[in-house]
Amino acid sequence: MHQTAMQYGKQFFDKYGPFRRVVEVGSMVVAGGSLREVANEGCVYVGIDCERGPGVDVVAADPYTLPIASNVCDAVVSSSTFEHADFFWLTFLEMVRICKPGGFVYVNSPSNGYVHRHPVDCWRFYPDAAQALTKWAARNGQAVELVETFMGEPDPDIAHWIDWVAVWRKG
Repeated sequence: MHQTAMQYGKQFFDKYGPFRRVVEVGSMVVAGGSLREVANEGCVYVGIDCERGPGVDVVAADPYTLPIASNVCDAVVSSSTFEHADFFWLTFLEMVRICKPGGFVYVNSPSNGYVHRHPVDCWRFYPDAAQALTKWAARNGQAVELVETFMGEPDPDIAHWIDWVAVWRKG
């Protein structure tokens, strides 16, 4: 995870937390750390990914079916993962499903940058993506309200990355 992704994750936890139960989707530490490092102290933090590795507590056999009960998480977060999901919109619905009413869903993904397959690199995100996902959730019977979305500033150390950040509250 690059520096600005970690910075925006910390801002999310500082602004909307503290949380009792957090699930991170796409939690394997590939480079640069994990959002677990910036989560509030004392929370139960569960990292989910499709394969074993550092930062992974639960391996999901199907990346589009999270092995967590519905409506139990105060926050469901994902950073630098949606660009690697063939069907990120299905992942988003699962994140909303496991989030409890009043809880938050946080996503950070790149809007630009070089191809970085892990194992694939399919998508880039722009400001309208958050509203589109809000509509997608509604079409599928999930009520979420878009709280904020923005494009970050370029990472000063690796200027090719610009983050897209979105936060939803589950209705």
